[in-house]
Amino acid sequence: MTSANQALNLLGKKVKIKNSNEEGYVTNVLFSDNDPPRLSIGMKGAKVEQVILNDIEEVLSQESFL
Repeated sequence: MTSANQALNLLGKKVKIKNSNEEGYVTNVLFSDNDPPRLSIGMKGAKVEQVILNDIEEVLSQESFL
């Protein structure tokens, strides 16, 4: 599975970010030439963080909120 497919598969799922206690839902996937896909993670308090796939430690929910 390509990184693009993996990133799209995470849309709407709850994930935990590596090296932090933060978790949130993948709300968007951004693609650009020659760069890995960036995932927008919606956190509590409407905070949005952009990360790459390697920054995801764990998928906490296999069910999408979408």
